[in-house]
Amino acid sequence: MLWLKICELAYLQQTTHSQPVLLLDDILSELDLAHRHDVLSLLNQGQAIITTTENKMVDEIKAVATDYEVINL
Repeated sequence: MLWLKICELAYLQQTTHSQPVLLLDDILSELDLAHRHDVLSLLNQGQAIITTTENKMVDEIKAVATDYEVINL
């Protein structure tokens, strides 16, 4: 499913010539380290909203993202 979303993101970029917002709802906890790295590599290509329930995932996001805001609820 993740690769389908990545392809969808690329398709929308090519057809609309604009950058869609990437929405990822608690997906990182379901992935192994290699696949998390693949997802996180997309972060600096545009805007993204990522939710997570694990603090260690927030640290992984901070290590990759160049501009981010953390909101704790």
